[in-house]
Amino acid sequence: MHVFVTRSIVALLVIAALLTVATPAAAAPKDAAPGTVFYSPPVDAPVSDPFRPPATPYGPGNRGIEYATPAGTTVVAAADGTVTFAGVVAGRRWVTVHHDDGVRTTYGPLADVSVSAGERIPRGDVVGTTAGALMFTARIGDAYIDPESLFGAGPPRVHLVPEPLDTPSVSKGSGGGGGWSLPGADALLSAIDWERRHLEATPAFLVSLTPAPVMAGAVDALTSWQHDQARCTKPSVTAPAPTGRRIAVLVGGLGSSSTSAAVADVDTEALGYASSDVVRFSYLGGRVPTDEPVAPELGTLDVAAYGPRDTVGDLEIAGHRLASMLLQVAESAPPEVVVDVIAHSQGGLVTRLALAELTASHPEALTHLGVVVTLGTPHGGADLAGLVRAADANPLDRLSVDAVQAVAELPIEPDDPAVIQMAPGSDLLDALAASPSPDVTLVSIAARGDLVVPSPRARLDGATNVIVPVDGLHAHDQLPGSTVATREIGLAMAGLGPSCESAADAVINSVTGDLVSNFEHALAVTQGA
Repeated sequence: MHVFVTRSIVALLVIAALLTVATPAAAAPKDAAPGTVFYSPPVDAPVSDPFRPPATPYGPGNRGIEYATPAGTTVVAAADGTVTFAGVVAGRRWVTVHHDDGVRTTYGPLADVSVSAGERIPRGDVVGTTAGALMFTARIGDAYIDPESLFGAGPPRVHLVPEPLDTPSVSKGSGGGGGWSLPGADALLSAIDWERRHLEATPAFLVSLTPAPVMAGAVDALTSWQHDQARCTKPSVTAPAPTGRRIAVLVGGLGSSSTSAAVADVDTEALGYASSDVVRFSYLGGRVPTDEPVAPELGTLDVAAYGPRDTVGDLEIAGHRLASMLLQVAESAPPEVVVDVIAHSQGGLVTRLALAELTASHPEALTHLGVVVTLGTPHGGADLAGLVRAADANPLDRLSVDAVQAVAELPIEPDDPAVIQMAPGSDLLDALAASPSPDVTLVSIAARGDLVVPSPRARLDGATNVIVPVDGLHAHDQLPGSTVATREIGLAMAGLGPSCESAADAVINSVTGDLVSNFEHALAVTQGA
């Protein structure tokens, strides 16, 4: 952490020295030197919901600006940059632009998209039209910043104009926002401008290391505990066995394979499934091969073996393959048969993408679904993935990748699509969070001591969220086969609430998860994620 702090202090000292000779400028100059970045609003519309940063990295809030735009409003790029994403996630169209100062802006949901990934576009170029209210966000790495600060509404921005060293002057122009005009090296001040924005976002991360968010989490846990007393199930109550036939589709996580997957440890027999009604999804499509006989409806599925490296690809492709599999099962199974989905880790994100696709294209298939259970799924992103991504930006941090690979026992690399998509604040996670919840029963189960996906990261809005007492270095992989997780799945299948717990257990579960998550989050940030 000292490297980051030292770098930041140096940047602040340089800024302070520069400001002592700076002259304020009324607006960004038209003939600004290459390397400077100027921003303007993406639409001409009033703001309906301003930037409201959450009190903690996982709390509620608005991480961008929402504009009151009617459908069909033209959306333009806020600044020059390169399109890094232009496509559909969870049934909605989004565009992300990476700008030369390191800021990424995202626009959506859009009715149509006018650009493609890899395309270089100037400020004011059309990126698409709105599908309704426009959400506009700005990020530096994992950190969301107030987009309006880019337009000159925030702290002074430092820019450089190539003029003689002895003639600092006021520059005027029609560009967006006020700033400071200085003689000197444009590249230096462009870097300082980026650093200033990084520092703006840093306090939220530093706050996560203090007792305040942990105490706030404990208070929230007590509030939730009190609310849950009316619907929880007493430990003495045993979940009744299913009354009808149910099919279980199991979805493995990152690093799983046809022959090895933690989700395969789910005690499906104890849950009442016939062995012939249990299949596991293959990341290459269809189901994995098995020596056990399968029911006729499942025997028609494609069979494909897959390896650990097949799980690090694009999660949207995996989600499409799972959606196709679920649709085939739903169409071939009798109407009275219920299909449950139980997914572990990354598999939960694949499942959500599949549900979003079915919601948009084949909503009738959802009527077959019973419960959708995710186990240790990084719905809020995985900070370990963020740490690996940070190492990609700094070759000296290869040790970070090696450490994550050792702890998580995963065959991952910084540029793997799944790693990019699971890093906190990714375009895919943003789009999933903005999508409406499917009309199914969702249950998210987290392990209290999970070091790979801490419990706060496993929380899913619109789901029944449960933390179970599974601890230890391998808690993430032990969660699916644990008796406590089996009980929670059985209760959900029976339509009962999660197990009752004491107030003390509720607080311990919350504090443990917050401490692990805050530490990993801060570690990723200080490494440059």
